[in-house]
Amino acid sequence: MTKIFKVFLLLVFGALFALVGWQLAGAKQVNVISTQTALPFPTATLDIPETCKVITGIDGGTVNLRACPGAACGAVLDILTEGASLDIIAAGEYVNVTTESGVTGWLNKKYCKGK
Repeated sequence: MTKIFKVFLLLVFGALFALVGWQLAGAKQVNVISTQTALPFPTATLDIPETCKVITGIDGGTVNLRACPGAACGAVLDILTEGASLDIIAAGEYVNVTTESGVTGWLNKKYCKGK
């Protein structure tokens, strides 16, 4: 590094630190009274059913139970048939479920309908 470049960097960083220090000196002190803050909106309880049935819309239809959420997940753990009963662990765009035989995996929520 040349001497001129080093001096330039010192001037730039010096000006930056001076600016930050000046802004911090003008900052107001805030006293925290409580660490628990009420939310500005009402909270809702998610109504997730405990169980669901596999619904493909086709008699004898099947759907893949995957190791991770999403169709890009290549690992298929089980093939579920129309009407199979599942226990729901977590719900979202993909539902985390356990089959009657104890296999736990994911499927798209459109195939898991409450009883």
